[in-house]
Amino acid sequence: MSIYIGKVVRHWCYGSRVPFTAKKISGNEVRVPDPRPGEATVISRYGKERAVVIHPTDFSRLNALEELLSVAAALEPIALSEEAIRAHVEEGTPGEPITDPALLAELFG
Repeated sequence: MSIYIGKVVRHWCYGSRVPFTAKKISGNEVRVPDPRPGEATVISRYGKERAVVIHPTDFSRLNALEELLSVAAALEPIALSEEAIRAHVEEGTPGEPITDPALLAELFG
C-alpha cells in the first residue's frame, strides 16, 4: 500500500484549528471515476457521504484560496478616517432615498 502524506490542508468548517492531510493513494488500490475540472464527485455508501473526488487543479485552487483567506484573516484592521466614520453613520441613518438625478450628479459629480 503506497500512501504519501503531503501538505497539511485546513478544513473550512473548522477554521484553522483542525487540519487535515492530503493523502496520495495508488490508483491500483482504489476505483474512482476520473475527475473533471470544476466538478466534485461525491462518493456515498449506505446513504452517507464518505468521500469527495475533485480534479487536482481544483484542489490546488482550494489550497490557494484557503491560504489567501488565512493571510487576509491575519491582517490588521484598517483605521477609518473621520470622514469615513461620518459617512458610515450617515449611511446607517434611515432617511428619504435620493432619486433626483440632478441632485445625485451634484453630490457625486
